[in-house]
Amino acid sequence: MTQQDPRDPNIVYTESQGGNMGRSNLATGERQSLGRPNWRDSYRILQDSIAMVWPDSMQPMPSEHADRIAELQARATADSASLQLRFNWNTPYLLSPNNPDVVYAGANRVLKSTNMGDDFVPISPDLTRADAEQIEISSTTTGGITPDVTGAERFATIVSLNESPLRAGSLYAGTDDGNVWASPDDGATWIDLTSEFDGLVPDGTYVSRIEPSHHIADRWYITFDNHRRGDFTPYVLVTDDNGGSFRSILSDLPTGKPDFAHGIREDPKNPNLLFVGTDVGLYVSIDRGDSWQRFMEGFPTVPVHDLQIHPRDGDLIAGTHGRSIWIVDIEALQQLTPGVMASSAHLFEPGPAFQYGTSPTGGEFTAQQYFQVSSPSYGAEFRYWLAEDQNDNAEIVITDMQGTEMATLNGSRSAGLHRSTWNMRAPSKPLPRSPSEVRDSIAVEARLAVVVDSLIEAGEEEEEVNEAVENLRTPTQGGFGRGGGGGFPSGPAGRFTERPAEGPTLRGGGGGRGGRGGRAPRSRWRLPPAAYHRSCAREPGRRTRLRPRTRLRRRRALPQPQRARRPSPRGHLHRNTKGRRPAVHPDLHRNPLLNSPHLVECKQRDGGGRPSIEAAGTVGGRIA
Repeated sequence: MTQQDPRDPNIVYTESQGGNMGRSNLATGERQSLGRPNWRDSYRILQDSIAMVWPDSMQPMPSEHADRIAELQARATADSASLQLRFNWNTPYLLSPNNPDVVYAGANRVLKSTNMGDDFVPISPDLTRADAEQIEISSTTTGGITPDVTGAERFATIVSLNESPLRAGSLYAGTDDGNVWASPDDGATWIDLTSEFDGLVPDGTYVSRIEPSHHIADRWYITFDNHRRGDFTPYVLVTDDNGGSFRSILSDLPTGKPDFAHGIREDPKNPNLLFVGTDVGLYVSIDRGDSWQRFMEGFPTVPVHDLQIHPRDGDLIAGTHGRSIWIVDIEALQQLTPGVMASSAHLFEPGPAFQYGTSPTGGEFTAQQYFQVSSPSYGAEFRYWLAEDQNDNAEIVITDMQGTEMATLNGSRSAGLHRSTWNMRAPSKPLPRSPSEVRDSIAVEARLAVVVDSLIEAGEEEEEVNEAVENLRTPTQGGFGRGGGGGFPSGPAGRFTERPAEGPTLRGGGGGRGGRGGRAPRSRWRLPPAAYHRSCAREPGRRTRLRPRTRLRRRRALPQPQRARRPSPRGHLHRNTKGRRPAVHPDLHRNPLLNSPHLVECKQRDGGGRPSIEAAGTVGGRIA
């Protein structure tokens, strides 16, 4: 297990087995072993005191100092025996939630350090039952013919230790032989609470976890594990009077299988939200233990040995035995209060949204399986609660600060807790046209008027013609794509793979291709190339038609478009004396005051022939 200094993320405390604890600095690479108490140190001090009054032990003991020497020898023997500490294979230790410089650890006695673990001193007596026979067997002879005394078999040790986050120095300890202790004054006095569990838990049951409340100082939770004696019942209890009495909150937790409890956690934000890890899975209660249900769809049937809740991000972290670490966002559950559940519908406060890109697999060696999972949802995630099934789908409307609608999401209409994701995109806003774009729009509108008349005269459907014209008026701008993320290996959809490494090799997919630029919607109609080279002043009798793509054929060449010369200061057009650039139609004139063309609208006259051109005007001295 590890502990992190809340003031410096580079300072990490670690523990291997049998009380071997250390402190590492990830920034510098330094590591310091924590100083466990050693009986030899105090024994040597007392022996030095004896040597002062009896310098030569080969000579008879001085009679005038006999009583003093006997007292010092008795103290040396007692102190050395008391500091023969027994550490469990999984030694419990913690940084004080009230002062990170204080570190507590459990052997058969509770130890405390006030200098980040550099020096530990005992602050309790032996809290175990200290059964001499069991200690002897577990320490020296276990394993049968060949002793297997690795430290994993050590017995009569403290296995659960914690401090109240609301009341500094309020300590709780539990042992592997069934004792439960509490100290209200940082170890000065200890109260044996073991008898309070008579009739609730079999005597001598292993204390698997003690969890002080984050909301009420006198409340704490405790779990027991008795599977070592063939009892698989999950024992989960709570006290609301600091150990004066206990009650079971087993409720409807499953029993009858290997359901014994490894630990319990209370949510730091919602006092009614509890999680219990058993030997076969993870369970949640939203009513402080009155009812339980299996948590996390897709979570494997696996022992859950430890649970942590991230105080900032609202993530539940489950440490399993054999199936790695699982992390899930529980922010919505943290906000699921009785008031929310009583309402017909509720939208939870959303968490931070993320925009990111993922690179494809680079061909690195990944062995049998990828040690990774898919990334969180891209964009902003919204969670909502429905008390009952609804007739219509839920709608989540997203607006900006001014109240302008940016997007509408459709969600599930069934009762329960749901989530919906927004890709953080909104409708684009048109930019004002530049002078050249205004100029080009004049030509497009002029030609479209002619084309529309021709198509309708030919009997084409007016709705299809209007759709094609609209696509020509508002073409979609191209964009840049982003490469897709690398694929992840997986089994059949919706199926849990019990032992994935023993099945066929599943390869991760390569990275996706970059996205294509945007384009206008595909239309059934395409304007023949020659039609783009017509001005509004078409000759009577000539016609330009839009044809379906499958029937497109090139018409005979048409005259090139007329281009205008720059107007004189008086606003008149010069005559083209060389005959290369004929003047535009007189109605497509330029405004001599603004020296810019008006927006125009081309309309076919009722009598046929040349179309008329009506100016749209200007706004504020700029092209509108």
